[in-house]
Amino acid sequence: MNCCERRRWALLVGWVLVVVALIGASLAVVSRPVTAEPAEDPTNGCGADVVASANPDTVRICDPSDVQVVAEPACPSCPGGVHVVFVEREQPTDARWQGSAAEGALKQLQQLVPEPGKLKAAVVYYGPKKVRAAVRMTDNMQQVKSALKRGRANSDPPDHNAMGNAAARETLRQLQAARADVAPLLPCEMVIYFAQDSPCPG
Repeated sequence: MNCCERRRWALLVGWVLVVVALIGASLAVVSRPVTAEPAEDPTNGCGADVVASANPDTVRICDPSDVQVVAEPACPSCPGGVHVVFVEREQPTDARWQGSAAEGALKQLQQLVPEPGKLKAAVVYYGPKKVRAAVRMTDNMQQVKSALKRGRANSDPPDHNAMGNAAARETLRQLQAARADVAPLLPCEMVIYFAQDSPCPG
């Protein structure tokens, strides 16, 4: 093999290597489906699920390919938990019914929110002259359950309605304090308020 032939073979091998390199560079492989990470400090607990796919999953430059991207929000309900305030009359006409109804509501809430620490409750009593927080916001449901039955039955109860606004203000204080404890997450909030037109049962 003379010198010119060796040069031609060397050039041919060089071109083959260049073509192989270009073919390799032209291939694009689509990555596997991915899930987006939520923000470091989400105020509502939301993130996002993002899934990408291509058909075919390996293509050359300028070849057609169907690419699909699906993005969906992923938001847990009540990321800050569930906060409930029971507002009860100190002297209801039927204390037994009031306590039983409140306890039944608490039982249903415990079934809806079984995760420990996610359900918190407070008990506020209002009477003819004063308002008191029998139990401040807590995740101790046994303590809450016990406080729900402290009303004293009175067939002719004094007027409690004058303290209704004060009871509402105490309720807001309980909710605001509990809200601050879980910030920046936002809780779901509920008020269960027992009232009647004194002295008639209601």
